[in-house]
Amino acid sequence: MRPSFWFLKECLDSKVDYLNFHREGKVTYASYIDGGHFPVEIEGEVTPGGIWLLSRTAKRGLIEVKEERKAMLFLYGRDLFKDSYRLVRRPCKSGFVLVFWEGVLLGLGKLIKGNVKNLLDFGEYLRRGI
Repeated sequence: MRPSFWFLKECLDSKVDYLNFHREGKVTYASYIDGGHFPVEIEGEVTPGGIWLLSRTAKRGLIEVKEERKAMLFLYGRDLFKDSYRLVRRPCKSGFVLVFWEGVLLGLGKLIKGNVKNLLDFGEYLRRGI
């Protein structure tokens, strides 16, 4: 299960004060002052847009995948083993991390016994055909 946007915001020590937030049913949206909005949480779980937003100012929980092949596997829903990434910024106690490869955000994972469990990756949209 993915964490909520708000829990992940605290965990990653991310600042999003420059945005407005509002709920419509089970969906929380972030909106810029000049217009436009996008979902950051649906039914209590962070969305890819929410992860992208938090990654812009995250002060904790960042890892960098070492090899392109491992990055591609992560985008196809696979987990990462200890030797396939380097820790850039320590995670919070809950172990959530943002996964990058060459500065490109790939998704969200959770550190479990040194390995990174894939919780959400941007390849999900390719697999679902969206």
